[in-house]
Amino acid sequence: MKNYKLVMEIISLAVLINENTELCTFVDFSGHVGKISVRVFRSKSEEHTQGDHKIYSADSYYTKESWMEEGECLAKLQEIKEVLSGYLFNVSES
Repeated sequence: MKNYKLVMEIISLAVLINENTELCTFVDFSGHVGKISVRVFRSKSEEHTQGDHKIYSADSYYTKESWMEEGECLAKLQEIKEVLSGYLFNVSES
């Protein structure tokens, strides 16, 4: 898988956000279709991990056999990584 490292970085960032900020991240990995989904919520409390409390949501395919062109997959994965990095570093510095 060409985008393996990027997918692993996204998952790692999600774990770090959950461990080091008040935000709550969810990552769904659908290996059978080559898709990753990421959601970020304002807090870890149950009432804040649903609906209107979502502050970010993105999906991307990561394999060339998927429903996205390879360049589109790479661009979307990089966007997700950048957004998650921003949540981690901006929140942890404040």
